[in-house]
Amino acid sequence: MKENLSMNAIQWLANGDRGSSSNTLFTYLTGIDARQRATDDHPFDAWDFRRCRLLLEQCPELKINLDRVKAAGAVWSVMVDQWDAICEAMDKDIGKAIRMIQKIREENA
Repeated sequence: MKENLSMNAIQWLANGDRGSSSNTLFTYLTGIDARQRATDDHPFDAWDFRRCRLLLEQCPELKINLDRVKAAGAVWSVMVDQWDAICEAMDKDIGKAIRMIQKIREENA
């Protein structure tokens, strides 16, 4: 399932705000392993989620494939389903976003 990478994606690989969860997200969205020998990681907090969100904001063409990330595990599956709600909470009430992410992790780990 390797995708042809856009210039946005190449720039994100080179200069993006990357962490293990955003590298996992990139891997599942493109089929190109960016995990740097790490395992599949989901966002552990709002700052990890922010890096994932920044990836999709920098590379909006990848968002169409977001459902692929559900294969990375139960936490990712729920986060994908609640992606827009978590983003909205981050924009309006970071405390709510933090609680949402923590609840998803606790209930699906």
